[in-house]
Amino acid sequence: MIQLLAVQAVEKKTDFPEAVMVGNYECAYAAGYLAGKFNILTDIIHSEDDLKKTVEEILTRPEPEDARERRFFEMLKGYEVTENFDEDVSQLYATGRSRALGAT
Repeated sequence: MIQLLAVQAVEKKTDFPEAVMVGNYECAYAAGYLAGKFNILTDIIHSEDDLKKTVEEILTRPEPEDARERRFFEMLKGYEVTENFDEDVSQLYATGRSRALGAT
């Protein structure tokens, strides 16, 4: 249930330019999605440090041209990864990555 809510929250927030991420769940989904789009090789994250490093790598890339992906990117720029990490964070990253790569 947590994963579904986080995915829906991030997807809905792309409709609002003032929306921000509020947790590692949302961050992990968006980071996974953009990591897939940018061909970043991190398939799995195991810790908040892995998430931080992946977000940092994403933010070294040029902003995406796609409006939805650009909102993911903008929200990641404004979010600071916290110490809160559990299996749902890891799974949300994998879900985002799978969706970016065309898997369902």
